[in-house]
Amino acid sequence: MRVDNISQYRKEIDGLRAFAVIVVIVNHFNEKLLPSGYLGVDIFFVISGYVITSSLLNRKNCNFLDFISSFYARRIQRIIPSLVLFVLSISIFICFFNPDPTFSLKTGFFSLFGLSNFFLQKNSINYFSQSTDLNVFTHTWSLGVEEQFYIFFPFIVWFSVFGKKFNKNNNFKNLSTIITFLIFLSLILFVYFHNIDPSTAFFFMPTRFWEIGLGSLLLIFTRQKGLIFKKAEKIPPILIISPIVVLMFLPPNLIVFSTISTVFLTTLLLICLKEGTLVFEILTKKEIIHIGLISYPLYLWHWGIISISRWTIGIFWWTIPFQIGLIYLISFFSHRLIENPFRRNILSISKLKIILRGFAAIFFSSIFIFFLNIPFINLYLGKSKKEINKWDFDKQPIHKKINPKNCHGRNSFTNNDIDRLFQKCLVINKKNKDNNSVAFVGDSHARTLMSSYQDIYNQNLNIIHYSFAGCPFPYLLYGVSQKKCNYFSKLSTQKILANLKEGDFIVINNYSMSHLGDESLRDTRHNFYDSNGNTPKDENIKLDIYIASLKQFLVKANEKNIKIIFIGSGLRNNLLEISSKEWFRPFTPDWIYREEYNNAQRLNNKLETFMSMNDNIIFFNPLKEIKCCKNNIEFKKFYRDSNHLSNFGASIYLKEIISMILDKK
Repeated sequence: MRVDNISQYRKEIDGLRAFAVIVVIVNHFNEKLLPSGYLGVDIFFVISGYVITSSLLNRKNCNFLDFISSFYARRIQRIIPSLVLFVLSISIFICFFNPDPTFSLKTGFFSLFGLSNFFLQKNSINYFSQSTDLNVFTHTWSLGVEEQFYIFFPFIVWFSVFGKKFNKNNNFKNLSTIITFLIFLSLILFVYFHNIDPSTAFFFMPTRFWEIGLGSLLLIFTRQKGLIFKKAEKIPPILIISPIVVLMFLPPNLIVFSTISTVFLTTLLLICLKEGTLVFEILTKKEIIHIGLISYPLYLWHWGIISISRWTIGIFWWTIPFQIGLIYLISFFSHRLIENPFRRNILSISKLKIILRGFAAIFFSSIFIFFLNIPFINLYLGKSKKEINKWDFDKQPIHKKINPKNCHGRNSFTNNDIDRLFQKCLVINKKNKDNNSVAFVGDSHARTLMSSYQDIYNQNLNIIHYSFAGCPFPYLLYGVSQKKCNYFSKLSTQKILANLKEGDFIVINNYSMSHLGDESLRDTRHNFYDSNGNTPKDENIKLDIYIASLKQFLVKANEKNIKIIFIGSGLRNNLLEISSKEWFRPFTPDWIYREEYNNAQRLNNKLETFMSMNDNIIFFNPLKEIKCCKNNIEFKKFYRDSNHLSNFGASIYLKEIISMILDKK
């Protein structure tokens, strides 16, 4: 059964594909040039819905199995060969230049199964953060969305149109009603989740269905051409594409407005884009159509090449022409030698064979990537991982009582281990006539200070140390999502207040950038519960929860006249791998330390504003007190890894803290 003349090939759609892929590529080279160029993906979604629905409604198949298998065979021929070539090639290359390519390889692994969007969402990845630039497969999230759409949409079409006694008007009405309902539901989910969980709103197919669905609905309405449709056809396309271009220059924080506007304007553009108009003439130029025809390999390869470039030579004004040339050449030959031959062979090979070959290609490719990720298979061409990530103080005893093994909790600790920690990690200084104590609390950042506790001990002070991996101090109003951390944090907050007296000090050192940062930053965690039992990702919400918890703790500390020194955010560098020179990376990026300094200072300003209103708390701002760092040489002197202090860095911190303690005694 076939629905005749539902749609014909529209060359201007390939021109629109060219526009979409170009703005995406420009955005990925430099988001400052086109801040919302990522909206090109949303244009692709609308086009995809339009084209896929046209393909389904033009089938000649007369039974369900043939209808479904034909569709899946065509999708496999279209998507899988180019995707497999891209994923395998880029996986090998990233292993050459990234000392720890695990996250990229896992993303590539899931992309083969159309699940990379789920993987990225599960890991709370923010598409707009700098860290995504280094994952060579981040962009495959959109393929995951489309592939998940392909799984169930043919069933909707079959059972609403072909699975019943065919009547054009009734059956199309059934299909349009279902799609319209799903569009409204999906759009509501998109707006809702953007406010509470932006990653879900961005990456999930249910929150993106409305975009593809609008393209599908448009295809159905083209046959009816009601009054509204006919009026829309008369709109000059220049009046539609102009605001789309303007939207590309809006900042990413307007994503909801920009996305909704782009999708609806694209739908309208597909209606009014007619022969004889200026926009039509531009989009149907031979060169533009050519770019549109190779838009799929262009989309695949551009990100991989840009990301590999960030790991190696970098992206500069003088490298961009060569990188664009490489992207084009690989995409051109991928289209000509891989994509086209496989698509042409669909008529000469049975649908079952195509589907089985597709699954076999995915299976064996995933096995290959799995083996690439085995630790003893090391293809890295630069310095060893040990030189880059050096953590050398685990076995270094700081004191016979206070050392990392005894006094720093970990998730492997039982509740009894935690109880013993509170008993062991107190050192009484016999020369301490006033019996004053300094208690160090926090997460692993507090742990790094252990190496210099002798300097505190030499001031004739008692030392207490309670820290737990990934666990901020003090106990939060609504707790945190990790059970062991929750147990430890609650007890440590109680024990500290019970063990200290007037004149004692508490030094709080947390990884504040990670605990309090939002998804726009690298290496952030979202473990704070709010009053509704959710774990918010918004920086301001998390900061409000933490400050309210700190206020509660301060009230009890003030009752005993215990003074608190709060260590703010220091510098960090979660991009050490690309900021270190290698033979394949002669030019290191100069923006990393500036960006990290600005991020840390912004958070410190917020924390310091609160603490300046409380007499019993002293804010220690490492960015002001310690002059570090402008480059990797300085950074590696102060830090043992991307964010933890080295022994030298800890000694510098402690000297400043001792000075603060002596001033306040």
